[in-house]
Amino acid sequence: MYLDNVRAFDHAKDIVQRAHADGLKVVLAFSAKRDELDHYVEMLDIVRYLTATTSIDDVDASKPAPVILAGLGEERVAADAAVVVRRYGL
Repeated sequence: MYLDNVRAFDHAKDIVQRAHADGLKVVLAFSAKRDELDHYVEMLDIVRYLTATTSIDDVDASKPAPVILAGLGEERVAADAAVVVRRYGL
């Protein structure tokens, strides 16, 4: 019910575009349901920059790390070769 009020943090799309342009695999790991993840991907218009996505729908539990680990596993990226960008709530 709040999705239409959500706004991306400054430069969110720029971060994704830059990572992609630098040749990195960009995996969006999100601890909410798939439909919310899809909403944010569409809102930011970043689907073309993403290698993969994972959501709570892909794992048994979302926190602290299963969603991120699922994203790494899907693309066979070693944890020590990954960078996590996270925006904490206000």
